Amino acid sequence: LCLSFISSSYISLHFDTLIGNLTSSNIKNILPYNYIYTSICVGSPSQCFNLNIELQNPLLSIIGSSYKSSSYPKYDSSKSSTYKEGEYKTFKRSEPAPLEGEIVIFNFAGYESTDTLTIADKTISNISFINVDKNFISDNLKVNSGILGLDLRLSEGVSKEMMLINQLKKNNVVDDDVFYIEYKDEHKGNLII
Repeated sequence: LCLSFISSSYISLHFDTLIGNLTSSNIKNILPYNYIYTSICVGSPSQCFNLNIELQNPLLSIIGSSYKSSSYPKYDSSKSSTYKEGEYKTFKRSEPAPLEGEIVIFNFAGYESTDTLTIADKTISNISFINVDKNFISDNLKVNSGILGLDLRLSEGVSKEMMLINQLKKNNVVDDDVFYIEYKDEHKGNLII
């Protein structure tokens, strides 16, 4: 008899809600619309932020210091010794809508950058993210300091390598792109990836 144990890599992100009661019946309506958030840290030394967990965006996107219309903490690349600035790009996703023609899910611009990321209890060097400096629609990036995107679909301007889930897998932080919710109470819980 031979037994083998497979060790799995995963992270557990604590989250809080921005709105009222969170239940298993309304989670499908809450998750896609920026109503839960978690904390991450970026840079050396670390700058920590609350980011919306979003299922319609595949990117890690943090509002940069040049972003004008936000009262939330902003990432200041000049304060990080490990920051590397890349190409300036626009990132967009639209989906067809019966009456409107299309709905823009997100549309923002910024530098495709790299820096050190601390997420849950894991620290990753050279993680790619968007240092956002322009937002073209008003209801995206409207709360907190950015987006922790868990979508698995490609979008305009996004390569497979830029997708946050793929970066976490490449760095052996997670084994798979499956996640589940563990409720602590009606306002908070853990997102296990």
